[in-house]
Amino acid sequence: MRRFLPFLDWLPLLRDKSVVRADVLAGLTGAIVVLPQGVAFATLAGMPPAFGLYAAMIPCVIAALFGSSRVMVTGPANAISLTVLAIIAPLAAPESPHYVELVITLAFMVGVWQLLLGFARAGKLINFVSHTVIVGFTAGAAVLIVNSQIRNFFGVDITRGANVWQTLQQFIAHVGDVKPIPVLVGVSEFDTNRAIAFAREAEKIGADGLMLLPAMVYVPAEAELVAHFKAVAKATALPIMLYNNPPAYRVSVGIEAIKQLADIPNIVCLKESAPDTRRFTDLYNAVGDKIMLFAGLDDVALEGLILGAKGWVSGLTNAFPRESLELYNAFKRKDLETALAIYRWFMPLLHLDAEHDLVQSIKLAEQIMGRGS
Repeated sequence: MRRFLPFLDWLPLLRDKSVVRADVLAGLTGAIVVLPQGVAFATLAGMPPAFGLYAAMIPCVIAALFGSSRVMVTGPANAISLTVLAIIAPLAAPESPHYVELVITLAFMVGVWQLLLGFARAGKLINFVSHTVIVGFTAGAAVLIVNSQIRNFFGVDITRGANVWQTLQQFIAHVGDVKPIPVLVGVSEFDTNRAIAFAREAEKIGADGLMLLPAMVYVPAEAELVAHFKAVAKATALPIMLYNNPPAYRVSVGIEAIKQLADIPNIVCLKESAPDTRRFTDLYNAVGDKIMLFAGLDDVALEGLILGAKGWVSGLTNAFPRESLELYNAFKRKDLETALAIYRWFMPLLHLDAEHDLVQSIKLAEQIMGRGS
C-alpha cells in the first residue's frame, strides 16, 4: 500500500507541531516564489496567465501526495514552457482557445508517456545520459529564452513562436524599426497647409508617429474635418492617431467622419476624449478593428478600457506615473477590485484632465509632485 500511497510514510510526522510549523513556513515561502513564476512561465508558453497558477499549484499537491521524492521540485520551468511554445505556436495563435486546447492535449500525451515510462522503470536510463547532453539542454533552453524575448526587448514585429532562424531573419528585416524611445508628435495647427508642413517636418527629423488634431482656425463642418485629416494623412507615411476632444477644442469627430477615415492605411488609431463613454461602443460597431481605440479622457479611462479601448493616453500620468500604471495593470490582469480601488482614489485628480485649463492643472500637479515646473 505504501508503495502506491507514499504519503503514508510522512503523514504521521505531522503530529509534531514543529514539523507542521516548518512545513507551513516552507509552503508560504515556496508560494511567494512559485506563483509569480508560474504566471511568467505561462506567458512564455503562450498560455493565458491563469494557467500558470494552475500549473504551479496542482502538480505540487499531486507530487506531495504521490511522488517518490520529498525533495524534488515539481511544476513548470522555462525550458518546458519555451518548448511548448515552439511546438504549438506553428499550429495555432498563442493564447487562443484552439492553442489552449492543443497545449492541454500535449500535456495529457506527455503525462501518459511519463506514466508508461514509470511503470517500465525506465528512469534508470537517465544514468546513461552524459553531462555533455545536460549542458547542451541547458544552453539550448537559454537560447530559446533569448529567442522568445527579442521581440519584446527591441519592440519589433516578430512572429511569436518563431524558431531561432526565423527570428533572426525577421529581426534583420526590421532592424531599422529599433528605436530606444518611440516619439509620437502632436499636430495642432490653425489650418491644413500648416498641419501638412508640420507633419512632413516631423517625419523628416525622425518622429515615429503623429497625433493629429482638427484645424484650429474655426469649428469645421464634417466634410471640412474629413478633408483636413485625409490631406495630412496623404502627405506623410507616418502612422496617425486622430485626437477627438470636444470639451477642449469644441470640435467633435463624428461617427460618420470616422467611417470615412477608417480605410486610410496610415490612420490607425483614435484617442477618444469625449465624456460620453457610449462612443466607444458606437465606434467599434461602426468601424470594428479598422481603427484602434484609446481612452483619452482620464476620468472615464477605466470605463473606456472596459468598453474595448486598447490603451490609455493619459495626462495625469505625468504627475502620477506609478499609480496610473498600477491602475492599467490591474485592469489588464482582470483584477477589477484593485482597479476600482485605485480609480476611486485617483478620481478627484483625474477630473483635472476634463477641465478647460487641463494643461495648467496637469503642469501644477507635476510641480507639486516634483516632476516638472
